[in-house]
Amino acid sequence: MRGSRTLGAVCIGSLAVQSFHMLEHVVQVLQKFVWNVPAHGLLGEAFDREWVHMAYNGTLEALFLVMLVGYGLWSRDALRAFPGGRPWGLYTFWALIGFQGYHTAEHVVKMYQYLATGVSDTPGLLGQIFPTILVHFAFNVIVLLMMVMASVGLRMTQRAIRDLRAPSISRITLKA
Repeated sequence: MRGSRTLGAVCIGSLAVQSFHMLEHVVQVLQKFVWNVPAHGLLGEAFDREWVHMAYNGTLEALFLVMLVGYGLWSRDALRAFPGGRPWGLYTFWALIGFQGYHTAEHVVKMYQYLATGVSDTPGLLGQIFPTILVHFAFNVIVLLMMVMASVGLRMTQRAIRDLRAPSISRITLKA
């Protein structure tokens, strides 16, 4: 799977989807603190459910793990997969996996709280100290910034575009 079109799509797709997800959180903050309306984001109340957030964050973490394994980013020779890549990009990617893992754990706790109480918009762990909407806004800013930093440091986007442009075996025609 290393260097495949699938990994390229995972890399580009996860960055694009997280960018939109960040926009959702920007809109939620504006709705709550500027426009003084219910903060459900662009997609509305139908998607502003705890199980949707937990599933999204768990899926994003799983995609990071797919890239970790698929690109061999866990090995000593991890930078070989990314010519011109910098060690700080690799360290940022590892930190991203850890931070997104914590973000996912926050949503697992929020889901547990929701199931135990039946109350929507539960606080999770840090939401008991700080406003929940700002906690998750900050989480998503950090995740997006780390994704961009890892992508730049490892030249992941360039590699992903190259992988996506590479001809697939099914499109290659053999001449006799």
